[in-house]
Amino acid sequence: MADLLTYAIVSLFFSVSSAVFDLIPEHNFVTCVANQSPQYSATIVFNIPRTLEQNATKLIHRWQQIAHKFHEDLFIRIIIFLGKDSKRGKTIQANFNSLFLGTSDQLVPLMAKSFPELGLKPEDCKEISWIQSTIYSNGENPGQPLEVLLDRNHVQKGFFRGKSDFVTEPISETNLEAIWKVMQEGEAGVMFWDPYGGKMSEISESSIPFPHRAGVLHNIQYFSKWQEGGYLAEQRHLKCSWLHL
Repeated sequence: MADLLTYAIVSLFFSVSSAVFDLIPEHNFVTCVANQSPQYSATIVFNIPRTLEQNATKLIHRWQQIAHKFHEDLFIRIIIFLGKDSKRGKTIQANFNSLFLGTSDQLVPLMAKSFPELGLKPEDCKEISWIQSTIYSNGENPGQPLEVLLDRNHVQKGFFRGKSDFVTEPISETNLEAIWKVMQEGEAGVMFWDPYGGKMSEISESSIPFPHRAGVLHNIQYFSKWQEGGYLAEQRHLKCSWLHL
């Protein structure tokens, strides 16, 4: 039910926003977004990749225990997918992908206290504007002109299927390794692990139509994507995909 409500809300937002945006000249829209964006003194992002060789399993297990309790200005998600190890063999890669509302001088000591196992260094930190962070969060170069936010055709189009789980207890290292095995043996896509806690936990599960609140450590979003069109291609990918499990 929550997924259906979320889908309905998102669909409504895009249908309404498209109509509104069409009434606003593009240069005025970019100026409006930039002017209305939160004015933080600094916004820091970092992306630290770790493979199984680099202790990714233990880092992910530790992240599950602490990410929902991070400082309210610190957000660290994990993007997990098939990568290459030092011998160019197939392995699991986990990207610890972060947004921090503050300076690197504030973030580095905070991370040393909150998540020292990750080993964040000052050179890992990149300062960008808050509005640029929306581009960065989409996996793109944040140095692009803001007008890219208006271009609905610059991203390669295709087909995908996704679903979510909500985790209330940390997944053990043994079970994480079982997940890695499924990913390495099948036609895996990508997982996004997003921490909850913070404001999410302060709102009652009965106050708005989204019940996953206090007690949820993080969610897991599973995605499988392909480029070929048509029913047969869809069925082939859905049948082989880990999302079929």
